[in-house]
Amino acid sequence: MKVKNKHRYIFEFYKQFVSSSKFILVFLLSIVISFYGVIQIAFNTNYSVGFIRIYTNGIYIMSLLLILLLNTKITFDSFEQNQCFIIRFSSRKKFLKELIKSCCFNNFCTLLLNIALVMIGLNIFNPNVIDSQLEIFTLPSQYYIIFTLFKFLILSQVITIINVLLLKIINKKVVVSLNIVLYVLIGFASTQYSNINSIKQMPIFIGDYFCVNLYSSFLFEMSCFLSYVSLLIIIAMFLNYIAKRKMRDISE
Repeated sequence: MKVKNKHRYIFEFYKQFVSSSKFILVFLLSIVISFYGVIQIAFNTNYSVGFIRIYTNGIYIMSLLLILLLNTKITFDSFEQNQCFIIRFSSRKKFLKELIKSCCFNNFCTLLLNIALVMIGLNIFNPNVIDSQLEIFTLPSQYYIIFTLFKFLILSQVITIINVLLLKIINKKVVVSLNIVLYVLIGFASTQYSNINSIKQMPIFIGDYFCVNLYSSFLFEMSCFLSYVSLLIIIAMFLNYIAKRKMRDISE
């Protein structure tokens, strides 16, 4: 596919996607959970503390991940049903790459929308200035807010990539069901405020990386997180290999 034509078709795809009723549903759900987080989770707290509480709250994380799952499924189906778009790709490798990029981009935009809505809500209901320190961590609050959002962004994008690959490999209903079970576990079974002082105590369950835990240092927390993400990336690479083996070249 020529670069100019490729960009034109990609633009048309996103234009149709944004104007669809399914995208409007994702948008409305984002508004609902954003203001739920502001009013129920962060009500009557400092702005910075409220922000951290929202994006480390199990129920909120579960709800937001379900919205991202819905968005992934909608993007995946829209992409694969667009035959005029599909035939433009010469190989399964290029098609799969563009499919993953599209799902990640849409989820990234959805997450940015969610963050913007939370910021608007906090400014309306909790207009206090940001404290220099959090209640628990000695790290300045603005830095830990960035780290919290960084963790959520990276984990959600890796989950998106894994889900797209699983959708190509196994039954869609199975993938959705497994995700729902995982997100419920994240919402209700993630460990909060556990003391992690050594590599032996490094969390195995992904939900523990979304919530707040007490590490011996911020550097150690970041090291554990990056190590866990590296493991997820290896899993994604393995699934990518399987997906490519299973798919036939679109040109064939």
